Parts: sequence; C-alpha cells; structure tokens
Amino acid sequence: MSKPDIFQYTSYRQYIADWLDRPGGGSMADLATAAGCAPSLISAMLNTRAPADRRRRLTEQRRPAFCRALGLERDEADFLRQLMAFEDAPDEASHARAWAEIQATLQLRDATPLEGRAFQFFQDGHNLAIFELLRCAGARPEPGWIGRRLRPRMPEGEVRGALRRLVGLGLLRYGREGELRPQETVVIDSQHQDLEVRRATLHSLHRWALDRAAEALDRFGPQERCLRTVTLALPEERLPELVARIEQLEREVVQHSQAAQPNRVYQLSVQLVPLSQRTDT
Repeated sequence: MSKPDIFQYTSYRQYIADWLDRPGGGSMADLATAAGCAPSLISAMLNTRAPADRRRRLTEQRRPAFCRALGLERDEADFLRQLMAFEDAPDEASHARAWAEIQATLQLRDATPLEGRAFQFFQDGHNLAIFELLRCAGARPEPGWIGRRLRPRMPEGEVRGALRRLVGLGLLRYGREGELRPQETVVIDSQHQDLEVRRATLHSLHRWALDRAAEALDRFGPQERCLRTVTLALPEERLPELVARIEQLEREVVQHSQAAQPNRVYQLSVQLVPLSQRTDT
C-alpha cells in the first residue's frame, strides 16, 4: 500500500504512527525488524501518554535504517531529519531554526515546475536574474531600467524579449495598473521534461553561471562577492553524502534570503567535480 505523504506532517512520530495504521500496513514488530530495533523502542517513541520530554527519540544513528524500513526516498529521508530536529529540539532557538528549515523545504516543493517551454526559461540565466530582480525593493518593470541594473548590462531589446518570455510562462503577470509582478517566489526546473532537453538546458545554464562567476573576479571587489575553492582527495563512495550536504546548503541560503526584503540579485553556484580518475581500480 502507498505510504502517507511525509511532507504533510510536522511530527515524525505521527507520520510513523500513520504509516503503521495505513490500510494494509505492517505491524510494529515488522517495522522494528526492518529497522533493526526492538518493538518496545517504537512503542515508547509513539507513546502519546508520556510527557513529550520523556518520550523515546529517533536518533540520527537510527534514522538511515528507519528511512529504509519506511521506504523513504532521499528527499523524504532528509525531511524526516528536519522533523526530528523540530519535534525534539532541545531549546526554543533550535526549535525556531528547525521550523524555518521545514518552511524553506516546503516552499521549494510548492514551487510550480515549468513544463513544455521551460527550457526557454533556464536556457538563459538572464531570465532568472530578471525574475529575481523584479522581486527586489524599488524594482521597476521597465526594460531600460532592468538592463542598466543587470551585471553584465543587457540591451533593452533583449530585456523586452525576456519579459515577454516570462509573461508567456505565467511567471510574470500584469497588475491592475499595468505593472509586471512575479507570480512565484521560487522557480525550480522540472524533473519530467525530456531527459536530453533537460540535460542540454541545464548545461547551458551552468556554463552561463560559471561565466558570471569568472567575470565577478574583476567586476566586483571582495566586499561584494565570495569565491572559495578547495582541492581535496576523498572516497568516491561519499559523493552522494556530499551532494546531499550541498543541497542542504542551498535550502539554508533560500531560507536566509527570505528574512528581509531583497534589494540585489546574487547567484550561488557550487561545483564539486573530479580532477582525476580513481587510484584503486
């Protein structure tokens, strides 16, 4: 039977309880066996009669086994971690940080995936920059003003074309007084496009982003940018874990960017690429 949608929960205990109670779901003993723990641990963890601060907790050490037993995908497993941090937070500050992370994750999931003509949006990074610029304080939806604010500057005619494209995709709409307004806070690329189209589109966007980073070396001073590089040897088997940490960083940056009204557009690019072949094969 299908499992509950974990992204609808704010309590990992309630999620596990509903996972067990779903039609055709397994028993607590079955879950305990699959997770490699005693049924009493799950029972004590789900005991609603015990005071909240005295309930057994799901530890980070046990989380991977529980994720496998619950059949969670990678993004679901990470959300379980967030729920654990939220529900079992040791203090108010930790509780608030965990809640902010949950909100950032849900916002990313609620962003409307672009289908069909989405490659037109992601193929040129200027589209993203213009979209974000119009979310900033004091932004004016005028092609000339936008072109002068962008770095590098963009010809007015190209800005007009980009604005038409954003309107056509439904990401910008005209208000009552004819002004253009962004319709979504976060834009993500669709996972359901044709694979080759998606690959070519993202390759184009990554190259554009790398060019902007290279230009920033000369265009902006150290007080306006942050460029960091570290070269290291690591076990290739740890790559998925490192990628997950990078994705976590992206979520945290999105979270912090919403703390106040924006007034400038930045680009966060992270590259983790091999510089050699394996040495043990």
